[in-house]
Amino acid sequence: NLAVSRNGDVLRLVGSLNVGDDGGNPELNGVLNGDSEQLGAYVITYQQVVTGPQGNTLDGELVFDTSDADLDDVVEVRVTLTGGTSLPVVVTYADDSTQNFLYNTNTDVLTPVEGQAPSARVRLFNIDDTITAFLNGKQVLQASSTGPGATQNTGFQTVNGLVCGDNTFEFRATNNPGGGGYTFGVQFEVDGQLVVNRTCGQVGIQGCDDNNTTVGQVARDVTFLCVPCGPCRANNSGTCADSLVIPATGRVQFHGRTGTSGTLPNPCDSLGGGESVFRFTPQDTGCYEFSTCGTSFDSQLSIGDGFCPGTSGPITEQCFDNNQPCSDGSTRELVFGSFSAGTPLTILLDGAGGSQSGSYTLDVRPSGRCIF
Repeated sequence: NLAVSRNGDVLRLVGSLNVGDDGGNPELNGVLNGDSEQLGAYVITYQQVVTGPQGNTLDGELVFDTSDADLDDVVEVRVTLTGGTSLPVVVTYADDSTQNFLYNTNTDVLTPVEGQAPSARVRLFNIDDTITAFLNGKQVLQASSTGPGATQNTGFQTVNGLVCGDNTFEFRATNNPGGGGYTFGVQFEVDGQLVVNRTCGQVGIQGCDDNNTTVGQVARDVTFLCVPCGPCRANNSGTCADSLVIPATGRVQFHGRTGTSGTLPNPCDSLGGGESVFRFTPQDTGCYEFSTCGTSFDSQLSIGDGFCPGTSGPITEQCFDNNQPCSDGSTRELVFGSFSAGTPLTILLDGAGGSQSGSYTLDVRPSGRCIF
């Protein structure tokens, strides 16, 4: 709820709000051109809060472009809608400097953030057989359901290593020999807000992936997140210069955010919505599956090896925008392809229609679905 209460000021808003569909739920986006007698002109970009099945926030943001307004050299105010009572606020000034704040929705107080990263906690549960959690590349918690110290639930454990700015949280699940199928449950909490909540299977009842009995590392999940008390790269998304690397074995799930606008021409859309750039060099020749199920916007996948400047090769660039069904009833991209060992491959994940962007999921794994 936004209330304008400036004495003598007249506010005019002109623009459009669009209601889309996200897995059967309404999703509201829009751009409003604001004009007031005292502030001048400004632009509001609005993105409704989107929550996942477990209630964790997936998306949501308000951006006030005030470069034409009279706000003492403030050119942009970016508010992330977390669904909680503490909202990260980043103010950008005319000299390109930024300052981080936290806005408390209960007390209506805006507090400067002095560069101190908030606390972080990890919980491992539904364990079969071993789950290991990493924060910024360092192991922070591990638990197994067999052997010394066996447990099914570690409870929330405070962990160190969270920093202001860019962070990476990762967990890996391992299926031990003779253990049958595998299951996992992982939660990662930052400053009291649940930012990662992944579960698969149920111990003693049903393992993941139709009770897959593969031995060794069977799941790897990587989440990119920004802690706004420090600078973050644009939306934690990969670029040609800094692409997100998919493991050579091709078994991983990425979670992050695309940028707000595309920069790389591709066969799906010459300059579509925000994009993330991934790089994959298979260890083994075979069939691999790429899926965007769980993504909060209408996604597209472009696959090839010539998108980035200075790259070219034998793989023809292709667009995949066929909206295949996901297990939750939504429709996202689901791509299968056979690729040669050692041949680099570039994957672009972007949004359709030039305005689609936000939080994404990219799942990569070996597959038996290719028809040779």
